[in-house]
Amino acid sequence: MNIQPRYKNISESEKNQFNAYFLEKQGKIENLLQKINGEAALAKLFIELEKFASKAAYKLKIEFEVPGHYIVVSEDDHSITEVVDLALDKFMTRFKKEMHSYEKKSDKEMRRMEE
Repeated sequence: MNIQPRYKNISESEKNQFNAYFLEKQGKIENLLQKINGEAALAKLFIELEKFASKAAYKLKIEFEVPGHYIVVSEDDHSITEVVDLALDKFMTRFKKEMHSYEKKSDKEMRRMEE
């Protein structure tokens, strides 16, 4: 999986805090990727962490791309750890939903081919 982080208005210490915490949570994403047969190596994860200039809050945007799938989630919160947790929870829910609909679609196509 190719991870490409981007930062906006983030200090070096905030960047280090984010990287360390995200690295702890990265295993959850990798476990989900095992459900994509043979395409996990092609996965691209774009992560953008932004600190709002006018208030003490962060925005985390996660874009996930693998052939046939594209998922975008975004969350705001007042701490880096909370924004990571919220965005990852939303991402995992959307990923599971996407995989479920993809499996249902594949099952329908297989049944049509058998007819």
